[in-house]
Amino acid sequence: MDRTSMRQNRKDEVMKRIRYHFYDHQMRCGSPKITYLLHLEGLRISSRTVSIYMRQMNLRSVVMPKYRVQTTDSKHDHLESSMSRRGNCYDNACIESWHSILKKELIYCNPRFKTPEEAYTAIYQYIEFYYNRKRMHGALGYLSPARFAMKFTDKSAA
Repeated sequence: MDRTSMRQNRKDEVMKRIRYHFYDHQMRCGSPKITYLLHLEGLRISSRTVSIYMRQMNLRSVVMPKYRVQTTDSKHDHLESSMSRRGNCYDNACIESWHSILKKELIYCNPRFKTPEEAYTAIYQYIEFYYNRKRMHGALGYLSPARFAMKFTDKSAA
């Protein structure tokens, strides 16, 4: 087997793994997280190469950009910001971040829910089966919250 065909075989295998991880995460992962998953499998590859391969396969994460509300009501300038304690604008940062992720990864990427029960089920499944157990969080060292909690519990028990 010559070098060119060896390279092509490796590329084909890597692209197969990229496609697997992309669809395994419901098309929510971009090249940085998929690169991390490939590294866990022992593949040496850069995020840039993963990005190029994803572009070649037309794989683009479904995460939507921030939704921008447009209004013609001039009274919106007089709204007060939401704060739990006086003078602490960071109180709601965590929940606002959470809502942002939920909207970008689930709400804006799906067609409208037909019933409240359908919305409830989709949100429940997203939180319980994807967000808590599978979604990698950069702030947690690319671990899911469940894995991070297990790691933390294991250390504190020792």
